[in-house]
Amino acid sequence: MDSSDALPPAGTRPLPVRPAHRPLAARASAAAARRLRIAWRRAKETQWAMRASRVRQRTAPGQNLLPYDARLPVVYVKDWPRNCYTDDYVMALASRGSISLAGIVTSSSVAPYNHFVGPEDYERFVAERAESIRLARRSGLRHIPDPLRGPKGHLERPASGRIEDTAPIASEGTLAIVEMARRAAPDEPLLLVVCTGLTAAADAFLVDPSIRDRVVVAWLGGHERDMCDYDGWSDGWAAYVALRRLRLVQFPPFRCDPSVPKQRLLQLPETPLRRWMLAKELPDDQGKSRDADAPPLVSIVRPDYVLETTRVSFGGWKRKAGHAVPTLAPDPHGAALVVTCADRRVATEAWWEAMTDPATWGRHSPSSTLT
Repeated sequence: MDSSDALPPAGTRPLPVRPAHRPLAARASAAAARRLRIAWRRAKETQWAMRASRVRQRTAPGQNLLPYDARLPVVYVKDWPRNCYTDDYVMALASRGSISLAGIVTSSSVAPYNHFVGPEDYERFVAERAESIRLARRSGLRHIPDPLRGPKGHLERPASGRIEDTAPIASEGTLAIVEMARRAAPDEPLLLVVCTGLTAAADAFLVDPSIRDRVVVAWLGGHERDMCDYDGWSDGWAAYVALRRLRLVQFPPFRCDPSVPKQRLLQLPETPLRRWMLAKELPDDQGKSRDADAPPLVSIVRPDYVLETTRVSFGGWKRKAGHAVPTLAPDPHGAALVVTCADRRVATEAWWEAMTDPATWGRHSPSSTLT
């Protein structure tokens, strides 16, 4: 283990949560705090839109900044299917023929390591994902694989600190990823779209390190300078393994995701899947009007979505709520990419194009009805 890889001491001060949010919430009503969060996010969205406009002017039209495109087979990995519309979107892309969806995997760390998710919550994620797939098929969507159980837990850092000494979980979903990666090639790799902790991706490498050049990971998580959001925190060692051993593209969340007002979902065909989507209650701090985990999927079908990236490598460790999580250092020779600018207008256009296309729904057009 490199000296720079050493974990911080257990007493290191935790990373702060969004500045001023908690003190304000303690002083004001929950409703006022929620309005402030939404207003703050909208202000940031305006800043990001202005930045995207400036970057777009100096970006060559049609330029793809990412190491993948829509020709590659895709495995989709996520935890809870009901906190956004991304499960529905990935199934729509598959049904429409925009991507080749090779696998759908449920993955999450659980308590006591992750006190937000109990073992019973993982089982609920699995059951709800199976139900959403059943409803999608009843609604006319096609080309949707059966769901797989991925890692239920996290990777433990070995006493040696060496990645190769890490014990794999080797879940059903992990082994399926390994088998698909073995059939891929370095110039036509398997694309893992991960919207949860990086456990499944890292676990696949640990099961068979030879697949490292046959996999690309598009991860919704982290920030521009670290991997310390919830998903990175949920398995810090897996984040480190993926950063050091795999081709990683990191999409910091809550920036340039599609605009999805719930009222507009009524434009979709009256189907069991639409009713499932309308029944979802998205977290308040997302404004209930976006598909927060969709950016990696948008980047597959719209090369003009990502406008700017930066190369990074491992920069050290930070401790957040008791977990050590990697930081990132700018590195022109780094193997990992962080998306620093993308076009929300393109994301919104791509999302609705897939969801409203009659081809997505088989025989159903946006004006048809299914009971």
